Amino acid sequence: TQTLEVTDGTHVAADTDQWNSLQATYGLNGVAGNDFEYLALAAHTRDTHVVEWGGEIRRYQMNDLTSNEARGNFGYSNNFGRTAIENFLYGTASNYKVTIGNLYRGFRNTDAGVFVNDRWKVMDALAVNLGARYEIVGAPSEVNNLTTFPYHSDRNNVAPRVGFSYSKGATIVRGGYGIAYGRIFPATFQAARFNPPNVQRIVVPNPDLVNPLKDWHPTAGDQRSTVYLLDQNLVTPYMSHYTLELERQIAGTRVRAGYFGSRTLKLAQTSYTNRAGRPEGIPVTSATINDRRPDQRYFSVMKVSNMGRAYFDGLQISAEKRSDGG
Repeated sequence: TQTLEVTDGTHVAADTDQWNSLQATYGLNGVAGNDFEYLALAAHTRDTHVVEWGGEIRRYQMNDLTSNEARGNFGYSNNFGRTAIENFLYGTASNYKVTIGNLYRGFRNTDAGVFVNDRWKVMDALAVNLGARYEIVGAPSEVNNLTTFPYHSDRNNVAPRVGFSYSKGATIVRGGYGIAYGRIFPATFQAARFNPPNVQRIVVPNPDLVNPLKDWHPTAGDQRSTVYLLDQNLVTPYMSHYTLELERQIAGTRVRAGYFGSRTLKLAQTSYTNRAGRPEGIPVTSATINDRRPDQRYFSVMKVSNMGRAYFDGLQISAEKRSDGG
């Protein structure tokens, strides 16, 4: 499989026909993207304050074709009392997965933010840094409305920050606290392109190698598919980070000891549901996996929500001494 990345804007596809032309020329997969960023920054010094403020707007455009299993994929695993290699040699696949439909998409989203920061020299021994940032993380859209997204733009992202540095004699103490917001990355939301009705992801257990889709009948309304769901309350993850550091000169050696910590909340995480159970009357074999799923409208169901968390706590100690030669 070839991958096309267009960075000069020369071959950005405006519609499916243009993209099909690129696809025929360059290969099955491709990405043509543009990122636009508009910035405004200013600063003002008055007495012991240096005040900075500004804003930015970021516009993302991505036209791409992600052909996940568009050609079909046979999977071999430890099954039928044999190893995966043995099943491959016997020609007994455990499953067949294929994606059917128009996979070309043109995604768009816009983020914006403003900030203000004050660097304040309170006294010779004490400097304080105070600031805040406000961000809007825009919900994505698809230019041809081929993919819809259930969640809305995240507009309540206020990120304060404070820091200080205090020195007395050979001792310096530094500390700070702040909140930073991330993004809902394209890799997270773009998988929604594989959902019905425009696309179907079909899973066939114990397939026939010659005709794996012989039991699939789209004309009879067979729209069963693997689905990728995005939580309607999906929001931007954020991190609280904090530091406290002590530095002191001891006998010509600079010694530092510091604590660094962070708490990251609302990380996007995928959960897998609609797994095959053990209902009465259905043999528990690999051939009946789809028959044993609780919701018969779908195969596997993957749902992304803000379940993830991450923690970091660290202690750093260092000693630095310069040689007599400098």
